[in-house]
Amino acid sequence: AQSVVKLPTQEYDAPIVQHSPASTDKALRTELSEFYKTNEIQFFVDYEKSIGNYIADVDGNVYLDLFQSIASLALGYNHPKMVEALTNNPDNYALIVNRPALACLPPKQWCDTLRNSLMSVAPSGLDHVQLMMCGTCANENAFKMAIINHAYRKRGCKPPTEEDLVSCLQHQEPGTPSNLGIIAFEKAFHGRTLLPLSCTQTNPLHKVDMPATDMIIRTSFPANKYPLNAINQANNEKLEYECLEQTRSLIQTSSKDIVALIVEPIQAEGGDNHCSAQFFKKLRKLCADNEILFIVDEVQTGCAATGKFWAHEYWNLTAEDGGCPDIVTFAKKMCAAGFYYKNELCVDEAYRIFNTWCGDPVRLLQCQVVLDVIKQNNLLDVVNECGAFLQARLKEIESSTGGRISNVRGQGTFIAFDCASTLHRNKLIALLRKNGVHLGGCGERSVRLRPALIFETKHATIFIDALQQSLKELD
Repeated sequence: AQSVVKLPTQEYDAPIVQHSPASTDKALRTELSEFYKTNEIQFFVDYEKSIGNYIADVDGNVYLDLFQSIASLALGYNHPKMVEALTNNPDNYALIVNRPALACLPPKQWCDTLRNSLMSVAPSGLDHVQLMMCGTCANENAFKMAIINHAYRKRGCKPPTEEDLVSCLQHQEPGTPSNLGIIAFEKAFHGRTLLPLSCTQTNPLHKVDMPATDMIIRTSFPANKYPLNAINQANNEKLEYECLEQTRSLIQTSSKDIVALIVEPIQAEGGDNHCSAQFFKKLRKLCADNEILFIVDEVQTGCAATGKFWAHEYWNLTAEDGGCPDIVTFAKKMCAAGFYYKNELCVDEAYRIFNTWCGDPVRLLQCQVVLDVIKQNNLLDVVNECGAFLQARLKEIESSTGGRISNVRGQGTFIAFDCASTLHRNKLIALLRKNGVHLGGCGERSVRLRPALIFETKHATIFIDALQQSLKELD
């Protein structure tokens, strides 16, 4: 009989750090480098020994994980409900062993699957969903939908003409428009295909050597400074006003036919940059007044990490503000990827918003588990309680360490703080690993926390202790 791997069922009480040479990891890197690039690998993982908020490596170390595969694991590792859904339910076997082209050949239970998963958490006002393969292609195809809708309205709500169809194959007008514009923000990150990468302005290594479209109209993002005392608040309000006026001026003076604006509720990769709900309300109104589709990129902020299921819920958009977003993209903690959109954006012609798979039924099974556990275990309450505890402790450290960390900010457990420099940030992350905590950076000098939704105050206490120890060891 074949042996069956037994997954752990009990979470570790604390990190385990061996402080010994990573011999197994080194051997695996050497072997893999013979046929696969290894320069992004942080360490090889023993997923069979990882559980909950703890990630185990191949050399016997176990780390408290506040990064969770780049913010993509909502329930941590080997959650029992996830294991049960994917291994112990015969009703799911056919979906697991087959990889269907879902847009063309959906399974018989597809209506119920989508209704009980993605549509059960659809952002208010958005009644359609489109599955894609990752956050990048969700944003890419959100742009395509916006562009298609723009052309449809310009033609008087009619389908493409014969001239459109013929000329587009030669990349010529009118089928290939040459003067469209998309507004994106400085320090944004939206992905790595042509349009999302053109909108992105974070790490130059993401963009160097790659061609970019000239469609992008870049505008400033008013990254707030914290704490929100009187001085910072006044400066933040002034900066937000200036950024809105800059965006307004760009819209009024641009020679381009502006189709859409895309924005993250929190600029995650760009440095965990926040701004006020009032800024977003006015930005949404600006788009509505100028018939510019308003796209909200919730790839990293979606699925409860900020203390609300969708971060844009904090804005409380009303009809006076222009209403809900036109499109909201998602991925990461949702397990599945794609975007929600308004009914009037539906594309009439088949295969225009499309790829071979248009999602993965296994990812929808995982999504359903995530949503069920969020509801059953009141994880939004857990996130908000733990987030408040974390921010309070981080602010205490900020006050007591003379600026070794600063600008503590966040919503829910979607939290970050700044270090004195990029070098200090990178050293601190390395020291935290040595002291049993795995996390990541963002922007020029920020440390970001992206724990699972099951991260509790007991885990936060372990992290805070490790952070204080690491700051003592920081040169």
